[in-house]
Amino acid sequence: LGLRFLQHARLRLREEIDQRGGTDTLRRAYVVGDAALLGEEIYQRCPIITVGGPIANRWTAKVTSELPIDPLSVDGVTIQHETDASNRRVALWGDTGVTTRVAVQQFIDRGLLDHFLATIWPGGGAAQ
Repeated sequence: LGLRFLQHARLRLREEIDQRGGTDTLRRAYVVGDAALLGEEIYQRCPIITVGGPIANRWTAKVTSELPIDPLSVDGVTIQHETDASNRRVALWGDTGVTTRVAVQQFIDRGLLDHFLATIWPGGGAAQ
């Protein structure tokens, strides 16, 4: 059941990013597993949003000590992000699949996704 919530959270985030990208084919979310993120240097130069806790996601485990924790992180929900020009990374996770899904939803609903996209897309992250 937890994996189903985690998968739903990933798909929801991808849909939100793709919707905001409009018709621009370069403004899309690409889902890449943690093994590829850790194994292929080219991915590590890209902006990254990781979904899933450090036990299930090795990329999250790598960055949790490096990323600041957002004040929205309460009750088993963790939102960590750094969105300066040189280091655009986000980790969204929870104690369970349900709280991971809540982390993703809060990231979207509170405008943090739009802020993140504005740092990587010329003209911002609002829907086109």
